[in-house]
Amino acid sequence: MIDFRYHIVSLIAVFLALGIGIVMGTTVVERAIVTRQEQLLDELNQKFKDERAAKADAEDELDVWEQFGQEGAKFFVGGRLAGQSVNVLTAQGVPQEELDATVEILRQAGAQVPAVITMTDKWKLNEQTSREQLALFTGAPADSDLETLQQHAIVNMAAKLGNAPPDEAQAAMVDTELAATLLGRLRDDGFIDVKGVDIQQGLDPNTLGGASSMTVVVGADDIVVPMEGVFVPLTVQLGRGGKTLAAQGGGGDLEYIQSVRGSLDRVPTISTVDNIDMLIGRYAAVVALQQTLNGVYEQLGTADGAQALLPSRAG
Repeated sequence: MIDFRYHIVSLIAVFLALGIGIVMGTTVVERAIVTRQEQLLDELNQKFKDERAAKADAEDELDVWEQFGQEGAKFFVGGRLAGQSVNVLTAQGVPQEELDATVEILRQAGAQVPAVITMTDKWKLNEQTSREQLALFTGAPADSDLETLQQHAIVNMAAKLGNAPPDEAQAAMVDTELAATLLGRLRDDGFIDVKGVDIQQGLDPNTLGGASSMTVVVGADDIVVPMEGVFVPLTVQLGRGGKTLAAQGGGGDLEYIQSVRGSLDRVPTISTVDNIDMLIGRYAAVVALQQTLNGVYEQLGTADGAQALLPSRAG
């Protein structure tokens, strides 16, 4: 017969053994987990150091390329537009950094940039007074519908700014006397804003443009001016003068530049660049604009309709 005290002691010994086993087993498992976690932390720490070093190397390389781009401007585009007068036409909604960079590359190419002309939302012609003003400025009939009024303004503005000749159907719309003072009137009544660049003191908008002037039109998808009603037709009309380049920064649907390219079958005397936000695009724009003086027109960039990244001729 088993003694009850012995039985109790045996049970205690069993439970004690189980407890010690559980504690020891847990300690071993936890230690393995801790060891693995420490390994993972070491690996992550090393990966972080590697990534940081790679980022520093990439930033150093980017700095070199940016320095190359800035210093290379004299080599790639310096003097290409020497003696040329180039106005920049744009609209509210175009990124300011793209405009600033475009003006800078034109000046580095030796061009004089008299002014940046920015079209405002008044071109929506939502108010009757705006329509009446535009009719007065352009010689359009007072009772003109919206499309006729826009067409009169486009033809006369292109004639003044880019010396663009009207086609046969547009000839009757041109009023030479009114066109001579059109830009000043448009500025005074808020249709355009004129910011002098190389000509600042006493800038008279009516002196801008003419037979010897060139135009770079910088557009974007989100401009406040009616795209198909005003901005694209004005760009295409300026192209009739033969010394106009249309440009837009990459990204988005590129609605503006694609619409201009879609009009090349009617007016082929215009060049386009669809990546003016990139330094290589601005280099291409300068050379392409220079080539318009030789009667050569190219569609450049990376989007649909581009013939090449860079002009086929260096000039």
